[in-house]
Amino acid sequence: MNTKKIGVFTGLATAVGVALGSTAFVSLGKGAGYGGQWFVYAIMLVGIVYLCFALSACELNDILPSCKGNAGRLLARAFGPSISIVLNIMTYFIISVVAGSAETIFVSRVISKTMLKGVPYQVIAVGLLVIVLAINLVGVDMFAKVQNFVFVFLVITLFLLAIVGSFGLSTNVSMVTDNVPSLSGVSGVLELSSWAYYLFLAIDMVLPLACTMKNPKKNIRISLIGGILMLMVLYSLLSYGLYRYLPLEILSVDSMPNVTFGKALFGKFGYYWMIVAVIFAAVSTENSLVLAPSVDLQGCANSGLFPKVMGKTNRFGSAYPWIIMISICQIVICSCFGNMDLDLLIMVACGFYIAVFILFHVATIKFRIIYPNANRNKKYILFNIPQIIGIISLLYIEYTVFKDLKVLLVDIIVGCIVLIYAMIWCKYGLKKEPFKASMEYEIEEVGKETEKEVSEKKNVSAFVHKKKVGTEGHIITISREFGSLGRPIAEKVAEKLNYQLYDPQLIEMAASKLNKDVEDLLAYDDQKVIKLNIYGSKYCGMAYPLGFGDYIKQRKLFEIQSEIIKDIATKENAVIVGRAADYVLTKAGKKDILRIHITGSYEHRYQNSIKELELSEVEAKEHIRIIDKAREEFYKQITGESFESTTFRDVVINTDLLSMDYIVDMICDMAQFKFDK
Repeated sequence: MNTKKIGVFTGLATAVGVALGSTAFVSLGKGAGYGGQWFVYAIMLVGIVYLCFALSACELNDILPSCKGNAGRLLARAFGPSISIVLNIMTYFIISVVAGSAETIFVSRVISKTMLKGVPYQVIAVGLLVIVLAINLVGVDMFAKVQNFVFVFLVITLFLLAIVGSFGLSTNVSMVTDNVPSLSGVSGVLELSSWAYYLFLAIDMVLPLACTMKNPKKNIRISLIGGILMLMVLYSLLSYGLYRYLPLEILSVDSMPNVTFGKALFGKFGYYWMIVAVIFAAVSTENSLVLAPSVDLQGCANSGLFPKVMGKTNRFGSAYPWIIMISICQIVICSCFGNMDLDLLIMVACGFYIAVFILFHVATIKFRIIYPNANRNKKYILFNIPQIIGIISLLYIEYTVFKDLKVLLVDIIVGCIVLIYAMIWCKYGLKKEPFKASMEYEIEEVGKETEKEVSEKKNVSAFVHKKKVGTEGHIITISREFGSLGRPIAEKVAEKLNYQLYDPQLIEMAASKLNKDVEDLLAYDDQKVIKLNIYGSKYCGMAYPLGFGDYIKQRKLFEIQSEIIKDIATKENAVIVGRAADYVLTKAGKKDILRIHITGSYEHRYQNSIKELELSEVEAKEHIRIIDKAREEFYKQITGESFESTTFRDVVINTDLLSMDYIVDMICDMAQFKFDK
C-alpha cells in the first residue's frame, strides 16, 4: 500500500508537541519560580542555542539526503559507527523511554487525583501507553491525525493562557506585585539555562520524520526552526504570566504550575481546562517520543548499526520492533518503578543528548572544510559563527548537568558499557572499523552532484529539443544484475566511444519534462523502501523500476519512457542502461543496436557490493536479493521473458574472471565491428 506522506504542518506539530509536554511545565514553573522575569532571558538564550543546532542539523540533512534525517547515519558518516551507536542508544532510546515514562507518570497522577479519583495511577499510565502504542503501530497516517489535532488544541489553549497572563488581562484574580526572584542578572540567567534547556528537549525528534515527509529538505527546516521560534515566544509569554500572577515561593515547588495558573486566571473552568491540556500535552509528547525515535533507530538497524531484525516494519510501514520495545520499557517503569528518581535518569540522558548536539556542530564544520563544494545552502554558513556559539554554549550547559556527580558517574559507567557493545558489534556484526568514518564518500558525491545535475539537465533539454537526423544512431543497450558493475562499465564504454550515456535516472528526468503527470510516480515512497530493508540507500529506487503508482500509472510511465528510448535511437549514438531498452528497440525494429547483458556469480556480486559499492555485508545481501527480484519481475512483466533470457540480448558477459577494462574494450570492439561493417 502507498503510505501518505506527512506535510510541514505535522512536522511543526511534532517539533512543538514533543517539547510541549506536561513535565516541561514543571521546568517552566521552577525556572519562573527561581528567576521571575529573568527566566524569559534564559529561554531566549537557550532558544538561540537550539536555533544554532537547527542550522547545523538542516545542513547535514541537505548534504546527506540519503540519511533521511537519521541522526545515527549522519553521525556515523562523520565519526564512525561506534560513536553513532552509543549516542543513539543513550539519547533517542533512553530519552524516549525515560522522558516518556516521566511524562506518563506525571499526567496519570494528575488524572488519578482529579478526574478518576481512587484509580491507581499505574493503571491509568498503562492504559495511556497502550493507546499510544496502538496509534503508532497503525502507521504514520494515524500518528499525523492525532498529532495535528492535539497540536491545534494545545497551541490555542496555551497561547490564550500566555496572552491573558503576560498582559494582565485576567479579571479573576489580582496580580502579585511583591515577587522577588532569587536568581537574577547575567549569572542568574546562566544558571537558569539548564531549566530552560529542558523546555526544548527532544525537539530534534522531527529530523527522523524526513523519511516520511514531503519535500524534506525544505519542510524539515521549516518544522525545526519554526518550532523553536514558536516555543521561544510561547514559553516567554507563559513564564512572564506565571511571574505576574503566582507567588514565586509557591511556583518554584508546584508540581502542576499550569493547572494552578489556569485556575488563577479563569477559576474552576480554568482548572479543568488545564487538566485536559495536561492530558493532551502528554499524548502529544508520548506520541512523538514513540514514533520519531523508532524511525531513527530502525533506520540505524537497516544501516547495520543494530541487528537486522530491528529494521523490520509491519504492513503499515511502522518500525514495530522499536515501537514495541520502547512501549514495553515505559510500561514496566510506570508499573513498577513509578517512585524512582526519574529526574536523575533524564539528566543522564541529557548529558549524552547535549553531546549529540555538539557533534552535529563539529560534523558540520568538518564537512565544510573537507567538502567546501557540497550541496549546502551558502547563506546559512555565516562564518561558522552559529556552530561556534552552539558548541561553547552547549559545553557550559553540559558543565551544569555534570555538576551533579551522580549524573557524571552514571554517564561514564553506562557510556562505557554501551561503547563496548558498539565496538564488538561493529567488529563482528557489522564488520567495519568502529571509529572509521567510512561513508564520507557520499558527501563528496553530493558535492559533485551540483555539476552533474547541471550537466544532466542540459542533456535532457538538448535531447527534448533536438530534431531527428536523417540516419539513425548506433545504440548499445546494457542490462545488468545488481553488483555486476554494469553501470560503471556502461560509463566507460560511453566515454571511450564518445557516445551519450542514458541511465534510468536521466530517462526519468526526460519523462518528467515531457509529461508532468508522471512526476508523482518518480518520487520515492520511503515507507515502501523501509519495508525492503534498503531504506536510505542511494540504490533504493532500483527496487521500483516502474515507480510507485498503480498498474495503469506504471504502464503509462513505461510507455513514455519507451517513446523516449526510441526517440534517442533516431537522434544520436548512445549507451542506454536498463529500462528494458533491448526489448523496446528490438520490437521497434531497430537494426543498429548491440544488446549486452552483464552478469556474475552471487559471490562475485556480493564482494563487489561490499568493496566497490561500500555496502555492509548485511546491506549487500539485502540489495542483491531485493533488486534482483525487482528486475526479474519488471523484465517478466514487460517482455514475458525471464531476466536471464537471451531472446533480446546479443551478448551475455560474466564479470567473474574478466577485468572491467577488458570488458569495456571487448564491448567497444564489438560495437565497432557491428556498426562499421
